[in-house]
Amino acid sequence: MKGLFPGQPALTGCLLITHFPAKAELLRRPGLDGVPFALTADSGGGSGVAVLDCSPAAAGRVKAGQPVSIALSSLPNLLLLPEDRLYLDAQAAPLQAAPLTVLDWVEPAGAGCWYLDLSGMELLYGGREGLAAAVLGAVDPSWRPRLGLADGGKFPARLAALRAEAGGWVSAPTEATELQEWLAAFPVSVLPLEKAVLSRLRGFGLRTLGVVSQLSAGELVDFLGPVGQRVQQLVRGADPEPVRAAAFPEQHSRRLVFPWLLSGESALLAAVQSLCEALWQSAPLSGRTVGDAALEGELLEGGQWRWSRELRFPAGSAAALFAALKSGLTALEGRGRRAGPLGELTDLTLTVLRLAAEAGLQSGLEQAVGESRARSWSGIAGVERLAPVDLASPVPERRWVLGTSRRALVEPALISVECLAGVPRWIGGSAVKEGNGRLFPDNSDRREVSAIADCWELETGWWSAEPVSRRYWRLAVADGGGVTLYQDL
Repeated sequence: MKGLFPGQPALTGCLLITHFPAKAELLRRPGLDGVPFALTADSGGGSGVAVLDCSPAAAGRVKAGQPVSIALSSLPNLLLLPEDRLYLDAQAAPLQAAPLTVLDWVEPAGAGCWYLDLSGMELLYGGREGLAAAVLGAVDPSWRPRLGLADGGKFPARLAALRAEAGGWVSAPTEATELQEWLAAFPVSVLPLEKAVLSRLRGFGLRTLGVVSQLSAGELVDFLGPVGQRVQQLVRGADPEPVRAAAFPEQHSRRLVFPWLLSGESALLAAVQSLCEALWQSAPLSGRTVGDAALEGELLEGGQWRWSRELRFPAGSAAALFAALKSGLTALEGRGRRAGPLGELTDLTLTVLRLAAEAGLQSGLEQAVGESRARSWSGIAGVERLAPVDLASPVPERRWVLGTSRRALVEPALISVECLAGVPRWIGGSAVKEGNGRLFPDNSDRREVSAIADCWELETGWWSAEPVSRRYWRLAVADGGGVTLYQDL
């Protein structure tokens, strides 16, 4: 990626919040301040549960990635807390949105890390110091964010962020020789490689980036395989991978404040059912599904109760969401107790995440077509059956239709789009046809495009009577939503 002007290198930023999971946990459980605790998660690959992050009181004796057994042997009084991914996602959403008040391109890169495309932004803020102050000023200072800037791409920008102090920023050297000297002292553990590859490097005495940089690309490919060429670029301060903007994660919440204290399973379920119905009436959830949900409430004795659930099947209605939450809340957990709060609640909030079009319910059904064509599909309201049209078609609306209405699962609608240099920048609610067949925009619901998540072209059916030639755009809009649109070519 190049800058906005000829010869200008792309400026990349890395916004980093160290120990983000632990800081998020302290945010909702202030009583843990000063307590040695560790957040745990499945390490994958069948190797058991490992430490995801630890509190400042456990730092030095407990490290991220350690098996829990080793962490407990180092610190027997360590408090273990399971990772709450939905809660971390909810805390990360406003942090991802914060830089969008300053710039247009933000790429999430794991817990507490975001890459920023800052090409040409220095001119708007009077230099790097003004730009850094604007980015850091957009983030809540209680997170103690760090910012790294680099001309060479994402990798040197992240290393610069690691060198920055809490609340400050560091710019990697711009001159090639100085950058090489600056990178040389970093350990190979900062490279974005698998653990086995890092262990192989250290096992052969290659412990710093400076030592690795002395090897040629051919030697590194012979030693590490195909990844060796990328390693050779990184250790010399060049990361050609561009910043890829991601769609902003959409979520909706609804809160109940009780006139009396809520206690007991039946009262909790009644409140959850009321929240599900209210959410579907107030939020733009019609024709969409919910993949994750979380409940949170203040306890009379102090503190918060929080419970989250990843739905096995996306819920496309208030009744379906309540049924999924009810089954989880009434199921017996460890030690024979249920998931409800151990105390009285003063309020209750329901948050839904991972929203998708209702057609997402139909994924994976192609294998069962032969035995299920006459079957009743009660999972979708008003649908008796699914009728396959052309399962191999890359055009979404040509794959399936709903048997009752003969309506395509994905129905495209006309929408007005305003472009800047051929790129969508504003979208309207609809595009209306005039009598002569021309279109004019309806700007009553005009929304600004905040990021472009993806762009691709589709050319198919050229041999048929209905050829398709389209350019697709997947966009994130300023109100936090997302939309996929296409232009007929």
